[in-house]
Amino acid sequence: MIALAASAAVAAAAATVAELTLGLGMIVGFRTHYVAAAMTLVLTTFALAMATSVGIGSMLSYAVPFLVAAAATIEVTGPGRGSTLPATRRERAGTPVPGHS
Repeated sequence: MIALAASAAVAAAAATVAELTLGLGMIVGFRTHYVAAAMTLVLTTFALAMATSVGIGSMLSYAVPFLVAAAATIEVTGPGRGSTLPATRRERAGTPVPGHS
């Protein structure tokens, strides 16, 4: 029982570090596609853990489902026009990308 509690504490600390690191990666714009994919995975795991421990109704009162959807959207579509960071190498090189003005 003590080993289970110790492993839960380690897992909680690792999840906190992952959420902080990935969150900073999203803010800074570091490899946005990969960070968003990892963030989607971490937040989905967190949402499933919340749903099984406190119930779906209680879980929906938190922002976790919205954050999962936001991370998945960024993963699929990219950082978007409002981003201060260029999304592709062509944009960094100054070559216009079709669909972006």
